[in-house]
Amino acid sequence: VAQAVALLADLHELLRNLAGSLAGHVRADYLSFSLADPDTGAARLGLLQPMGGAAPPALADIPSSLPAAESPTMAVLDSQEPLWLDAEAGDPRFPT
Repeated sequence: VAQAVALLADLHELLRNLAGSLAGHVRADYLSFSLADPDTGAARLGLLQPMGGAAPPALADIPSSLPAAESPTMAVLDSQEPLWLDAEAGDPRFPT
């Protein structure tokens, strides 16, 4: 991972590369990257990369921004702990 960070200047390319590298080690359907917007308190989606052969979601189904209370990104930022979500089981904290 450190080598990829050093070699790739484009963030989207870096995250696609990371998703490919993690696919053999972590079972996940998607790798997402969001940034916290300090002005609004929302999380803005920067990238949603399918992993392991998962189909990309329809663009209409992907929110580009989530309020802090509905955002896994903001929950991780607040707790400073990793967060694993099971899409099939759902999580009542994140209704979208």
